[in-house]
Amino acid sequence: MKSTTSKLELNRRIKKLGGLDALRAASAAAMIFEFYRDVRAVDATGEEGDMLMIDWALRRSGRFELSFTRQFAVLADGFDRITQLELRLAYGAAIGKLAKPGSRMCNDVTEVPEEQRGFMRSAVLRHLATRRPLAVTLGYIDA
Repeated sequence: MKSTTSKLELNRRIKKLGGLDALRAASAAAMIFEFYRDVRAVDATGEEGDMLMIDWALRRSGRFELSFTRQFAVLADGFDRITQLELRLAYGAAIGKLAKPGSRMCNDVTEVPEEQRGFMRSAVLRHLATRRPLAVTLGYIDA
């Protein structure tokens, strides 16, 4: 896949799970790790040209958010152009009292097994695993 078609590819996977409204933290995490492991960005450059970042925190909006971001660096006009594909699950602020802010990152597909195991066993996932998010969004940012 090219980084520019990543949203379409991820959307296909989301639809197989019943759409954005059907996603829960555990199913979203499993899908994202599989997507990162199995589908490479052919236009990504360098060792960190295709990364997976996961972060969770209480935001200024008052919502607790869990974000899965796939960041691509693609050579364009002699410079790395950074783009991001983000799947964001938003919850009420009360979750912020149960789960401390945190993050995880995969710089390379070889890191997926360890990072996935760690995230799937994390306190934040225990709190969010089957809770229905208030909102789920999928976006592509061309920075």
